[in-house]
Amino acid sequence: MWKALSLTAPWPWIILNLGKRVENRDWPTTFRGRFFLHCSKGMTKADWYAAHDFVEAFDPEGAARIPKPGDPALLRGHIVARAELVGLVSPGWKMNKREVPRPDWAERQKRWYMDAYGFMLAHVRPTVPVLVKGALGFWNVPEDVERSAFQQAAARGA
Repeated sequence: MWKALSLTAPWPWIILNLGKRVENRDWPTTFRGRFFLHCSKGMTKADWYAAHDFVEAFDPEGAARIPKPGDPALLRGHIVARAELVGLVSPGWKMNKREVPRPDWAERQKRWYMDAYGFMLAHVRPTVPVLVKGALGFWNVPEDVERSAFQQAAARGA
């Protein structure tokens, strides 16, 4: 059974399109493995502007590409990607060197870290969007939703 993690828009779009590979949380996890990224249905303008302003500080061109609130490209309420959680960065940017996906990973990803717990992501791939209600923390994806995501992907040749 696959797990999923819900993120507020536009963060899933940023992960898929701007190369963000650190998902910040205020809680640690021992989970490692593959999971789905779910774009939460709810998003305020403040949520959008906080993400936009964070990205704009180091990537103005990337920030300009982030879909605006209300844009269907954000796919709110859908599973939008799959990824693998390969490690954890703890406060102060401390990481287990054995968990780092590639030697250059730390320097390229440090800009995304917000001094909490950072879930190190690898093998991020878009999926066929599947509408499903999210939840807090890692949650179990219903079998019919999981099956639908993979059947649709197979039908598309993904």
